[in-house]
Amino acid sequence: MGQGGFTVKTQRLKFLNSPKKCFFPFPHCALMEDIDGSVVGLEGSHLLPSLDILPDSCREVEGIGGGATASVCGAHIKFHRMSIGLGSAPSTHYNVTIINTMNQTTTVNYVQDTLSNLYGWQALLLDAQTYTVIFHSPDMRSSLHYSATFDEFEAGDYMFVKHCNLLSVLNISIACGTKFGKPRQSIPPPGESEGCDWIFDSHLGVLTYLVAGEGQVRVTLTAERGTAPPTPAPTSQPRPVSKWSSPESWAGVGDDWGGYNSKIPQAGDNVIILPNVGHFSSLEMNSKCGGYGSIIPPPTVPSFHQQRFHHATTYGSIIPPPTVPLCHQLRFHHATSYGSIIPAPTVPSCHHLRFHHSTTYGSIMPPPTVPSFYHLRFHYATTYGSIIPPYSLVVCWANSEA
Repeated sequence: MGQGGFTVKTQRLKFLNSPKKCFFPFPHCALMEDIDGSVVGLEGSHLLPSLDILPDSCREVEGIGGGATASVCGAHIKFHRMSIGLGSAPSTHYNVTIINTMNQTTTVNYVQDTLSNLYGWQALLLDAQTYTVIFHSPDMRSSLHYSATFDEFEAGDYMFVKHCNLLSVLNISIACGTKFGKPRQSIPPPGESEGCDWIFDSHLGVLTYLVAGEGQVRVTLTAERGTAPPTPAPTSQPRPVSKWSSPESWAGVGDDWGGYNSKIPQAGDNVIILPNVGHFSSLEMNSKCGGYGSIIPPPTVPSFHQQRFHHATTYGSIIPPPTVPLCHQLRFHHATSYGSIIPAPTVPSCHHLRFHHSTTYGSIMPPPTVPSFYHLRFHYATTYGSIIPPYSLVVCWANSEA
């Protein structure tokens, strides 16, 4: 059935001496909408080739077709056909990987004609999802040019398309039809933004745009290598870099803090960074409580190239800083016997991010959202407690570790 991923609507079908009701030659090839349930017995259901990006509510069905394995999804699941085409045939044919919000993947093969675009790829995707589209060609990192169509959109429908591992300086143009999208400072919220509004994170090389509209949405995207703006002349003297091993860095701290009286903080000391002190190149915060107390951090932590938090207690809980700023390397190393390890509510985008948490009876709760990263490691250990997985992971680098 089909070769272009289009929707075929059926009703009042009867099968006589037919052990197979349909045939799907390959994934993403077609979508059947069973209006009256005469094919699979469920009114309004969708029958399509099985895909790894389908939700758990969809189920595989046997004995209904040939070729690719088929799955049936309820009427509440809404699909959109996406077709991407290049301006000319690539020198070598390559596939595209699509990753959804749940980090499930599907691979789409290159075709000469998607029946909507020449030289491209076609896939069946779900509404209200974010899809990372990865072109397996090194040329797509410095220059991204394509046209795309997204079918069967209605008012309120939306989809986010994301491209990762791009250059940090790009000239970007995205249009839905003849209307150009606007650059945003954050992810454009559906219902409050226009189709093709976009955001580009130059630090991570991540471009995200919104697909929204009615009927067929036509997208034209161009992202070309740009020129970095000239560095402006400094208007004020930069703050000096303080050294941990320098007594002058701790001048003015109270007698309850490490560094008091021109002494360098020692292991186990509580440390405070005064507002008038320049930034440190690295920070290692060690806190120990051998009794029943909890470890509570300072309300703010300044920005460092490397940050490490080592906290240990027996009966108390470990509470991280409410906000951890942007950094290159960030490590959390927390240990408690009976207390719980509470996550940082906000974890920044880091190049290297590691969590080492251990407890005997308490619970380990990770951050509610872990942002984009290059290397990520979770190391959790508990004997009688609970380990709760992250609610959301944003993954954009192929060699991330989890």
